[in-house]
Amino acid sequence: MTKFKYIFACIYAAVLSFSANAEDSIRNGNPCLSGICIGDEISTLAESGIKWQPPQQMGVGGKTIPLKINYADLKDVLQNFSSTAATAVTAAAPYLKWNAFDSQGIVKLAKVTGFCRRGLGVVGTFISESGHKTFVTANVVPGTDPSNQYIRVTLIERTFPREYTRDQLNELSKQLAERYTGIKKVSSRMLAYSAGALPSWAFSVSFETKLSLMAPSDDFMKINDQLRQYPGCGKSLKID
Repeated sequence: MTKFKYIFACIYAAVLSFSANAEDSIRNGNPCLSGICIGDEISTLAESGIKWQPPQQMGVGGKTIPLKINYADLKDVLQNFSSTAATAVTAAAPYLKWNAFDSQGIVKLAKVTGFCRRGLGVVGTFISESGHKTFVTANVVPGTDPSNQYIRVTLIERTFPREYTRDQLNELSKQLAERYTGIKKVSSRMLAYSAGALPSWAFSVSFETKLSLMAPSDDFMKINDQLRQYPGCGKSLKID
């Protein structure tokens, strides 16, 4: 077997294995991938068995280093939370500052509440069994009561090899459509505007081959208004 045929065979096998690993594709009306579903609380990710990649930041000379923060960073993070949450926020501050998480971060972030505003969320990265890089974004979601807040999965993205042929891409698209039957599919060209009141998915091949699973779109201002009602967050209205 030539080197080219070997590479092609490996890639094709990865595409075929995608359908074989389709357990829990939809759970409670939410799309899932590798056992993680849109809407899952971040605490449940500790039970997923996934090996999360250690998050890193850019250091001096362009080198990547483990997440670190200084006093100014901590102060910056704390100002977005109720003072009642200071202990848990301080423990999770490096992850909140750099918008990332790993296995250790999951445990610390699961204890965080008291968000006074919504940020960019935190992103965890892992490599699937077939070698596909996968990104999981979690963000705060207010509950029905102002004192209830949850960090939930709001976006899952998986990239696929550029080496896939057109036939393989068509097969992958077909498998995804079968896997997420019943979930709204949105245009990959309008991802930022297409998500509506229901969970959705998209498959893009324009700039990179990528699958995206998305939570329902939020009213950002409404979310922040709800978060400000958390005890210790809002300010009383005063004219004088």
